[in-house]
Order: sequence, then structure tokens, then C-alpha cells
Amino acid sequence: MIDHVRLSDDERTQAMSALGAAFSQGRLGIEEYDSRCQVIAGAQYQYEIDQVFTDLPSSLRVHPGASLQLYSAEEIERARQSSRYPKAGLMALGALASIGIGAYFANAITGFLLIGAVFTLLYVLKVGPASWNVPSQRALNRQRLREIKDAERARAIERRAQRLELQHEFKSNAYSLARGAMRRR
Repeated sequence: MIDHVRLSDDERTQAMSALGAAFSQGRLGIEEYDSRCQVIAGAQYQYEIDQVFTDLPSSLRVHPGASLQLYSAEEIERARQSSRYPKAGLMALGALASIGIGAYFANAITGFLLIGAVFTLLYVLKVGPASWNVPSQRALNRQRLREIKDAERARAIERRAQRLELQHEFKSNAYSLARGAMRRR
């Protein structure tokens, strides 16, 4: 009975996206695509959308409640950047070059010196494009958590100092009251 449930705007959008995929695959002509989009735009129930997809493969059909996973260009670029390891690649190239140079000169010390030089350049001196030295998302999250914990510790120390100050004030007031009461006697 899910066919008689009213459609949401998101479900209509998903259906139009699926229809666009069928159009881009060459399964629909432009007039047919346009007419089916108009049917989807005017559809109020799931069965109306199902009728539009009857002659298309089931992989293109829209299933109600199934969410379409969308990624922003920023997320895609971030994922692409995080999958690259230029420093590790240069270290590997440096190691291979040192082996080759060491074999050529028959001196193993030269190879080890080259590996050390490449490591120092990349990881200590941070030579190379700025993108190589940009902190990772994980490092940024660790830094943010560290700052939050430091701020919480500072607040806890401040609250403790305030409590101690209040305790001292209460003790002073209590002592003054007791002393005043003793003098009146």
C-alpha cells in the first residue's frame, strides 16, 4: 500500500534524476524524456512514477524511502587529495634511486645518505609544494579536540579557583560573625 502514499519533493527529484540517467544512456528521446518529466512533476503518488519506469531497467527505478547519496565537489576533492601520498612516493623513489646509485658506485653508504637526505628534505625541512604540508583532516580534528580539552581544563581550573575563593570568603564571614558574637557576650 506504499503506492498510495503521497510523494515528497525529494522523491520526485530522485525520479527525475533516474530519468535523466536513462536519457543520458540513450534509452529515451528528448520528447519522451520531456513528457515523462512532466508526468513526474505532476505525480502525487508512487504508482504514478512507477508507470513512467515500466519499460526501463529496474536499476533505474526509484524506490521510495531509498536515499540518494550526494557528494559535494569539495568532499570529492578532499577524498581525492587524501588518497595521494606524494611524500611516501618521493621517499620510495629516493630509496630506489639510492639503491641504483649504490649499485652503480658499489658503495652502500651513498644509498643510505641519499635516503636520509630525502627524508630530511621532505619531513624535516618540508620542501615541496604547500599541498604536501597541509594537515590532514584527522590532524585537524585532533588539533580541534586538543584545543577543546585545553579550554575545558582552563575552565575547570578557573571554577576551582572561584570555589576556593568563595569558601575562603564564607569562612572569613563565619569567623567574623562568630568573633562578633563572642565579643557581645
